[in-house]
Amino acid sequence: MYTYKLNKNGGVKENKYGMKMIDSIRGTNRTESYHKGLVTTFGSWICGIEMSDCLLAERRHRHNQRVSEMRRLDFPILGHFDTWRVDAIQNLVWKNHRIQLYPGWTNASDYMDTEESFDTVALHSQPLHDALEERMQEIDASSVKLSRDNKYLADSVGVKLPFLPFITEEENVLYAQCVLDCDFPLGDDEKAAIAWCKKVDGVKIMPKLPVHMRTHREAFKRNQRVRDSVTQAEKGQSALDKLNEVIKSAKPTTSTVAMPPAMPTLDSEAADQSSNKVIAGVVTGDLPESEAKQRKRGQRGPDVNGSREFQKRGPRKCKLCEQWLALDHMMKCPGRGGVAKCDLFDTEGKRRCGRCTRVNAKDKADPKTEGLHALTCVGATCGYANFDCEHYTNRLIRRK
Repeated sequence: MYTYKLNKNGGVKENKYGMKMIDSIRGTNRTESYHKGLVTTFGSWICGIEMSDCLLAERRHRHNQRVSEMRRLDFPILGHFDTWRVDAIQNLVWKNHRIQLYPGWTNASDYMDTEESFDTVALHSQPLHDALEERMQEIDASSVKLSRDNKYLADSVGVKLPFLPFITEEENVLYAQCVLDCDFPLGDDEKAAIAWCKKVDGVKIMPKLPVHMRTHREAFKRNQRVRDSVTQAEKGQSALDKLNEVIKSAKPTTSTVAMPPAMPTLDSEAADQSSNKVIAGVVTGDLPESEAKQRKRGQRGPDVNGSREFQKRGPRKCKLCEQWLALDHMMKCPGRGGVAKCDLFDTEGKRRCGRCTRVNAKDKADPKTEGLHALTCVGATCGYANFDCEHYTNRLIRRK
């Protein structure tokens, strides 16, 4: 139940204190996870019994080898699953050199053969086996023709005929006859399976296990209860059918109802002849054709006087100059558009020198060329009409 944890090299794994680590394998987690893997892998496959046994044997063999590599001390990591080749090589090396090639490896030939079997195993008892063998001595062997899967199934459980559930119609009819037979042991499934062997022919009637007899007996009783219920209700059902037929064939006695007069029709000339109608704000039918004409390039018509497109946009002006009544300069100030600043005023209405500020904004790379009095030239003495700045020319060149 407890094994050592192994590292990638096959040795015992140790913790940081140098102690060997022990792994517990108690519980059913590993077992159930393996079963879940089997159901996920093979649950939806459609294959025969022999193929299923081969696949399960290969899966079991590979799983055991992987677990041995992880859990068993000194177990060799081969990199493949052909263990019979390892047995042959190890036997050959031992024969020639008396050396055990893999000390942690045990050859399969070293184990003793037992009667234990895997995958498809026998589920029948010895009395049932003897009853089937006795019946096979009475059956003509040439008439028995088994498929490959049925032959494999019979050989796996050690009998000459496989145990199969109720499949054929002849088996269902025979079981119904056995139910009516008072000597047939229906209450004991084991005895019923033994008594069934006397009726086996190997062609249409095959031997059954006790579990086959039990499941078929329950299904037969359920179906028989349904049949009995239908039989008991047959008289009432026939009477109900006759009553329904009488009601169906009877003629109705309801009086005729006078229909109201028809609605007056509209005059065809007064009716709207258009194909489209407006109902609740939705146009039905074909939409009217558009009167818009498709124009080509260069065929644009003249603008109508007074329209928005025809009106010319007025000249731009500086908002700050207009606000602070510098009307003669508002049409020439660089603050008319874009991100340019007003030459004369800041946003609070204070006077400043626009040339100093503009030079200061342009020459950011060299701080020595910053505009003189850019911050102190507020309320500048130079007139804004002629810009006779004492520090810069009209081209923003610094005066010497």
